[in-house]
Amino acid sequence: MDRTDVPSQWNGQRLRELREQAGLTRKELADRAGLSLRSLEKWEQGVVEPLWTKIVLLAQALGVDCTAFTVAATTPPEETSKPGRPRKAPQETPETQPPPEMTTEPVKGKRGTR
Repeated sequence: MDRTDVPSQWNGQRLRELREQAGLTRKELADRAGLSLRSLEKWEQGVVEPLWTKIVLLAQALGVDCTAFTVAATTPPEETSKPGRPRKAPQETPETQPPPEMTTEPVKGKRGTR
């Protein structure tokens, strides 16, 4: 095999795919490999690339060859939102508020007389 045949780019999506194929959660893989959960999350998201020593630990924990992480993932990345706070729900404006007869709030005003 020629060196040009082997991609040198880290593939975080492939790490996720291999982890899921092994039936492991991120926490389980991190524990099995002796790594931090936060580091594993960053590697899967492609935020940072692991050091060679960490790749070896991941490969051993997953029972794969180290080059398995350079292969393109066979499943497309999921459309997920970026990490962080969830978006706020849109606030109702007078145009989007339901008519008064459809609200569930009690109507304030005069009560029936007896």
